[in-house]
Parts: sequence; C-alpha cells; structure tokens
Amino acid sequence: MTIMARVSREYLLQIVSFAVAILDRLLIPAILLRTIGVSGFSGWTVALAMAAFVPVLDFGLVRHFSIRLLSLRAQGREADAINEYRQGSLLLFCVSVIATAVLIVWLLVEPPRSGDPAVDEIMPNLLMPVIAAMLLNQAVSLRQALFRAHQQFGRETILRSAGDLLRIAVICSAALAGVPLVTLGWLWLASVVAGLVVPSIIDTRRRFPQFSWRWPVFRPGEMGKAVRASPGYWLAAMSTTIFASVPLLALGYWAAGALAVAQFGLMRTIANLVRQVLQIFANVFGLELGRRYALHDEAGFAKVFGEANRFLGTQAAVAAVLLLVIGREFFSLWTGRDGLFDPIMLALAIIPPIILPGMILSMEALGYAGRQWAVVRLRLVQAMVTAISILFLPIEDLGLRMMAALALGEIVGLGVPLLWAMRGVNGRLTVMAQLSSAVWVVGALICTALFLWPVEMIPHDQPFSRIAAALVLSAVAFLAVTLLFGLSGERRSMVLAQVQRRFSRSGLPRQG
Repeated sequence: MTIMARVSREYLLQIVSFAVAILDRLLIPAILLRTIGVSGFSGWTVALAMAAFVPVLDFGLVRHFSIRLLSLRAQGREADAINEYRQGSLLLFCVSVIATAVLIVWLLVEPPRSGDPAVDEIMPNLLMPVIAAMLLNQAVSLRQALFRAHQQFGRETILRSAGDLLRIAVICSAALAGVPLVTLGWLWLASVVAGLVVPSIIDTRRRFPQFSWRWPVFRPGEMGKAVRASPGYWLAAMSTTIFASVPLLALGYWAAGALAVAQFGLMRTIANLVRQVLQIFANVFGLELGRRYALHDEAGFAKVFGEANRFLGTQAAVAAVLLLVIGREFFSLWTGRDGLFDPIMLALAIIPPIILPGMILSMEALGYAGRQWAVVRLRLVQAMVTAISILFLPIEDLGLRMMAALALGEIVGLGVPLLWAMRGVNGRLTVMAQLSSAVWVVGALICTALFLWPVEMIPHDQPFSRIAAALVLSAVAFLAVTLLFGLSGERRSMVLAQVQRRFSRSGLPRQG
C-alpha cells in the first residue's frame, strides 16, 4: 500500500471517528439535559472534567513510549521496540497506582462542585466509576499504540469507535429509562470495559503476539531517556487538560451557579466540534510527520505539514461558518433551552483555531520531534496571558469573560509563538510559509459564507428549514473549498486524475 493510499484510508476512517465523536458530544448532553435537568447535567459535566485529568497522570510515559515504538519500527529495530514496549507497560502500571492514590486524596480533601448542593453531595459516588473507567482506558493506551507503530491506525480507529458507540448507546438508553445519576457513572464504567478494554487486549494479543508481556531488560541509559523526556510530554498533556477542564471546574468553585456552569460547558461543547475536525484528522497527519522525522526526511516533513494545515484549516472553516449561521436553531433543538445560547461566547471559542489553523498539528509535530518542552514553555505563556485577561478584561459576565480570556491566551500566548517553535524543527517551515495556510482558510471562510448566505433569507421561526438548507449548502461549500483552497495545485490534479480513473473503470466497456 502506497503512503498516499494508506493516509487516505486512515483519513476516511477518521470521518467515521468524527461522526461518532459528534454523537458523543451532542447526543449524550441532549438526552441528559432532558432527563436529569440542568443541575444533574452540571454535575455530570464537572465529573467528566475532573476525570479528564486521569489520562495525564501517566506522567508522559504513554506519549514517550508510543513515539519510541513508532520510531524504532520505522527504523526496522523490532527487538528494541519489543523491549521498549515491555518497559513502558511496567512503568505505566506503577504510575497508574500513584495516579489512583492522588485522585482518591483529591476526592477526600476537596471534591469538585457543580453549583447545586444536592448534586455535590453525591459527587464522590459519581466520580468513582467515571475515574475508574478513565484509569482502565489509560491502562490499555500503550497497547493501542501498537496499532500506530505497525501502521494500522485504521484498526485502532475502528475498535475505539465501536467502543464509543456502545458507551453512547448504553448511557443514552439508561438515561431515557430514568436511572439515577450515580448509576449512569457505573454504566459508563461497564461499557468502557466491555466495549474498549477487553476488545483492545484480545485484538492486540492476536495481531502482535511478539509484544506479549515479559520482564523487560533495562539497559544503561534507557531509563534516563524516559525520565528526561516523559515529564515534558506529561506537562504538555497536563496543560491541554488544564485549559479544557479547569475553567469549568473554576466556575463551580467560584459559585457561579449550575446555570452558568451548564451554559459554559454547552457552548464549549458546540465550539469544540470545530476543534474536533482539526484534532481527529491531525492524528493521521501527525503520525506521518512522526515517520518522516524518524527517517530524517526534512523535505517530506515540510511538505506534509504545509499541505495538512491547509487541508484541515479549510475544513474547519466550513464547520465554523455552519455553526455560526445555524448555531441558535441547532442549540434550541439540541438542548430545548434556547435561553442558554450565547453567540458571542460561541464565536470566541471558535476564533483561535480558525485564525491559526496550524496550532494543533504543530503541537503534534513538536511532540514527535522531541521538542515537548517547547510546548510546555508556550503553555505557561498562554496560562499567564489567560490569567491576566481574566482579571482585567472589562466584561461583567463571568462565563463570557472566561471564554474571552481563553481565546486571547490561546492566540497570543500559544498560537503565534508556535510559528517560531516550528521553525526550529524544520528550517523550511518559515513563519510566512506557515501563515500561508491561514490565507487559504480566510478564503474558505469567505467562500463558505457566500454559499450559506441564502439561509439568512429563511425566517428564524422555521428552524428545520434553516438547518436543512444550511446542511445542504455547507456540503456543496465543503467540496468547493476543499478543491479550491484545501489542496495545492499538484495535489488537486492528482485527486481529480484518480477520480477520473475510478469513473473510467466503473464505466461500461466500449462496443467494438
């Protein structure tokens, strides 16, 4: 299988993963809001926000050993890859025990708050199964990295998507049946075990039997590499989780009220659909960047990076315009609570990845290049800019001020400095070369807005008509902007030629 064919196949499978992610982000909140109310939903959101800290309590080991596995197999060093896997598995088990102890202490000392005293009383009981599910997910994460190391990322995607679908079906069915909030947490744990943990163990044992567990050989210097590299990956991952979860937890601790917590969580959920486009598909291109870096292919690395940012940015632009045009109608049908919708808050959450579409792939690339400490330093700058903005932005509404501060911190503290950080990874990636993708994204934004302009002629009291028209027009816009703005001239010619060949093969044979 050629590189382009493999990447294309993995990209198409990520579309399936993206569809499942949309179901996860939209269907569960919609049903929970209607079945357990705003207070119950705020508690559920806070519980998931705290549980999100579990994956980063691996102290960076999963990321470090995943990259090591990818690099060693790309270089043909199979025996070394097997030993690295065994080392990582042993160390990951040890830190999982530590992570469990840390979280138990956190729960005993100061459990998170949802803004509703009745929900806060049962919060520890809800958090136990949700955190256990995250710990088990972390326990098999290095095993799942074997798929990526063997260039079978599509297989991992299928397994994970199937597990997520089972979890979504279980939670939604149980919520509609009226089960209590704490029971939902235990069902979440059961579905993760049955849908993800057990299938991952069985499939990797069957496909990669040589990576079975044995006591590893610790050679001189190897542990030193892990000790030096892993904290950087850990802090980079921790910073991502902090910016995703801490604002929501902070609103609860600041007694902003269940309504404010729910609104903030819902608006970020919608806006994150745009980020999901970038993150899910950046995983595919990030793996290719990791392989190019391991093989010292500087020209290929720069080419993949530039084309991927342009391609993904234009797709995110379509999603952003679509959400801004029909956001209110979609939110009303989704939650049944039109009063919680805030278009300014939504726009602030969407703006950063659209202005600088290369942020997500840049952080992936820096990780594969072993420059994780650069990400950590930039995250600290982002945190300082965000904190100062929260204190001094002249916005009275606490939730809106938080969202504006997050946007400003991400653009000024993270996005812009990343342009210079990537220059250190590959000299071909000049600042102007990286900003060129933003030009194509602006073109995609304008083009998509023109395509969706007729939707504004439909009255707002006809939400179904507006949504249907917007979806149809955005599909047309997606195809148009992908060809016009998302692909280079060379890549566009290749794609069109391939489509033409497929149509010619499927046609009837000529009559002689």
